Amino acid sequence: MLVNVIDAPCTYVHTSGWWEVIQNSDTLEIGNLIFGFPTAVVGSYYDVTGVVYFTWGDFVLEPRDINDITLHSSIEENTGNYFSIYPNPVSDVINIKTEKKINKITVINLLGEKVFEYNVTEQNSKIFVTNLQNGIYFLSFMNGNTIEGTRTFIKQ
Repeated sequence: MLVNVIDAPCTYVHTSGWWEVIQNSDTLEIGNLIFGFPTAVVGSYYDVTGVVYFTWGDFVLEPRDINDITLHSSIEENTGNYFSIYPNPVSDVINIKTEKKINKITVINLLGEKVFEYNVTEQNSKIFVTNLQNGIYFLSFMNGNTIEGTRTFIKQ
């Protein structure tokens, strides 16, 4: 059965990669058999979709791919097709294609801190992320002082 859990806080991360969230008053294990999410953060809130099953007295939710896990925030990601990033997850270089005019790309961590900025002059760009710690980051696409869109990526 496919289940969607919304705005669930992460309460525990096991060293083998699975983690737990609380939904209402129930604990739900987020498994890593189909897709291993790289870095869940205790105290962060997530929206998770996946296949659910019951084993050894626990309900387990198995996300199918990266699109099944999102950080729940008040920041709505612009879902228009103006910006694309790949690969995601990434280890070295993010390729960016944009159909809108932008002049700056900002990388922001989960704490809302600006990690770095790139000035952009072309519609196709590359950002080197080798030096970032593993985790979840946001890309903000700027034109002047206006945010034209955002995308989320995972650094592995």
